[in-house]
Amino acid sequence: MQVIQGRHFILAFMKNGQPVPVCYATDFTIQMQRDVKERSGPQGKDRDYIPAYKGYTITVSGVVSYIDGYSFIDLEDAFNSGVRLDWRGRDKDNGGVVHGGTVILTNLAWASPVRGDFSFESSAIGCGPKTRELLPTVSTVYLADENRIRLVGCPNPYPVSLFWYNGNTDTIGAFIGIALNADDVISQYNNYLGNDYYTITIGITGCDFNLLSEWNAPFIPTVIFAEAAPSLGLWTGEDDEGISNDQVNDNLISPGYA
Repeated sequence: MQVIQGRHFILAFMKNGQPVPVCYATDFTIQMQRDVKERSGPQGKDRDYIPAYKGYTITVSGVVSYIDGYSFIDLEDAFNSGVRLDWRGRDKDNGGVVHGGTVILTNLAWASPVRGDFSFESSAIGCGPKTRELLPTVSTVYLADENRIRLVGCPNPYPVSLFWYNGNTDTIGAFIGIALNADDVISQYNNYLGNDYYTITIGITGCDFNLLSEWNAPFIPTVIFAEAAPSLGLWTGEDDEGISNDQVNDNLISPGYA
């Protein structure tokens, strides 16, 4: 399922030990309520209250499917049996802010209008507290130029110049440093002073990395911006002798060159 942040809030019920999205759900609402007790007294004419019990309900509506995902058949079976259902609600495929808890279905309705889809609506009441987890998002990124095109030479385009992001956007920003290999990329990226939300580890190739983004990261990067550095080389420390990765043009940066 492709999730569009800000538009999709996914409800899933646990099925065979795994969270399974309610199939073709179009709306999902969590409503929390708080009871209060009045403690007004002879000290004044203004009413005053203290908090009492709290609870929540969830409501989901969508298009009927008898087969896919957590289907309408699953919902009807759960309603008829009165079983408690463990649920999860999130707006990302993985990680982020994950709501959850245990509910009992209290309402199940479905209709087939003359014009429109065969739709359903179901409500449930919470049993115990609503939970909340703040989880990192797991994704993959790769070395790419400013147009997000994988670097020429991958899986070994090194050495490369690394760049951070421009503000809170997934566009190329400030220069980080020179990386001679994938381990250099990991070290410099993870330890960059402007990095408060992201951690990378080695991926399937020297150009691919696993990315862990904190739940409150301002955006989820899609690439690690880099630029091939044919003008870079290793200086041997003796006169102007060096090792260059561009033997044709003799491009080399060393203390012996102006």
